[in-house]
Amino acid sequence: RLFVWDCDKGLAVTCRSLATLVPVKAVVQGGFVKDVKRRNTSIYQLASCGGRNVTVWEFNDEAQSIAPVSISSSGKQTRSFECLCFSADYELLFVGTSSGDIAVVKMRNRVVQGFSEPVRAGGIFSLAYVDPAGESPVVLAASGDGSITLFSCVLTELRQLKRVVMDSGAVVGLSVGRKGQLLCASTTGTTWLLWPAKDMAHALVQENTVAPLEAVAYPMPD
Repeated sequence: RLFVWDCDKGLAVTCRSLATLVPVKAVVQGGFVKDVKRRNTSIYQLASCGGRNVTVWEFNDEAQSIAPVSISSSGKQTRSFECLCFSADYELLFVGTSSGDIAVVKMRNRVVQGFSEPVRAGGIFSLAYVDPAGESPVVLAASGDGSITLFSCVLTELRQLKRVVMDSGAVVGLSVGRKGQLLCASTTGTTWLLWPAKDMAHALVQENTVAPLEAVAYPMPD
């Protein structure tokens, strides 16, 4: 099930069965649902993926209800989806696949516009969108072969710019800091820092040989 929690009260507000959408591998928040003039409404928006499903969720806080909306593939080849992230304005949704490419969804019509060029073998396990002030936005894809690939993002087209190999294990977690740096986690238990704006320079932060890491996140800003 998908649960929505009121963090102030510490109570579940509503839930929804995921029986027809199993497995669900990732859920991300997507701001608010927009009206036909692309203005924010009062309805919250989430997105999830897993298997062959990519789903947008609309949460009505007043009615305390949540409803799924399917993403259309528009006849394009199906994929197995592993991870996802929104653009900063929530107009695009990027979805990583087990075959190593990225689906680009335009949220205006909720249709897959196309796929990026595949990265190296191992699939994509985490995505991050970075939109630095005064510079063009980029998308970063973490792969099962221990690499991270940098893409430019022009409208709905992704173009590979640079790839760096960081670890011998799969990179499974990316989290964007306030200055555009990324915190990265791998299945070898290693944590790295990566600076996309500095030619993908990276540095080891910590090694943890006790167990593989599965996710990483910066704390929410105050």
